Amino acid sequence: MSTFFGLNIARLGMQAQLKALEVTSHNIANANTPGFSRQTAHMIPTAGVSYAKKGMLGSGVIVDEIKRIRDSFLDRQVRHEMQTLGQWQARSSYLSQVEQVFLEPSESGLNSVISTFFDSWQELSLNPESSSARSALIENANFLLNSIKHTYNSLTTIRDDITVNIELKVSEINSLARQISDLNQQIVRLSARNDHPNDLMDRRDLLIEQLAKIINFSTIENPNGS
Repeated sequence: MSTFFGLNIARLGMQAQLKALEVTSHNIANANTPGFSRQTAHMIPTAGVSYAKKGMLGSGVIVDEIKRIRDSFLDRQVRHEMQTLGQWQARSSYLSQVEQVFLEPSESGLNSVISTFFDSWQELSLNPESSSARSALIENANFLLNSIKHTYNSLTTIRDDITVNIELKVSEINSLARQISDLNQQIVRLSARNDHPNDLMDRRDLLIEQLAKIINFSTIENPNGS
């Protein structure tokens, strides 16, 4: 074997290690990038050559693929938990608002106001000639009426807020779906050229996780990368 053969092996090795170093630098630069997956340079030996009928002699190494370190099973689990989290966060938010409307249990809650109203009736039945009992009944009846109106108006406001939020979420869903579709097209096009659009896949996965917090859905990854 010539000296040039050995130099070529060294050249290939240096190129492969340089590419691996670039991948490491890319990982470090994106350490705080949301949704970024660590990447690694997958190296394979180049085709060997026959050496004096004594066997195959290696001819060096090349970077075969830049791989994402990603676990599809964990991805599915994360999306499932995101969906569950999104559901309970929405319920918790609106139920907390409803709880603030009714203020139960408390002395100023609607249940207490109703009890006070019926206690006034009880007091009046025991003292039908009492003007103070009649005044108390009228006052408590008005207070109950105002409390019911306030409760109704507050619940109506919450309902209207929910309606507005649903419209906003529908717009957000459509926006995320369009972005995912655009990324899918780019990923399919690059994958067809045997490129590995890892960063685009990371962006798509991040959008899918955001979408999972809003609606329930399932994903299937096709061989073409879509």
